[in-house]
Amino acid sequence: MKIETDSRNGYHIFRIQEDLDADADLSLLKEMIREKVNQNISRIALVFTEKTYFYSATLSVLVQCLGIVKEQAGELAIVQPNDGILDTLRLTGLSRMINIFNTENEIGT
Repeated sequence: MKIETDSRNGYHIFRIQEDLDADADLSLLKEMIREKVNQNISRIALVFTEKTYFYSATLSVLVQCLGIVKEQAGELAIVQPNDGILDTLRLTGLSRMINIFNTENEIGT
């Protein structure tokens, strides 16, 4: 899985460069987030492709990542989610626990 990283306004950004499907392995993303949290970087923003859909395995890893970040009183955000991701976050109640930014320029403002 190709993941690009960056920082902005106190957030570490992970840009997932592949469309996620039911077979996507997000273990690399989870480990990268754990690594940043262990370095005391606990404000994490995720950027997914426009065609990504959250399947149950994706949601499971997302909840695990949220737990990793929250253990250090951090924040997890999703940047510019597509309508499917946004609907899934709302239906599952995760939209109350995960910050949503419309653009990368909004991160940390």
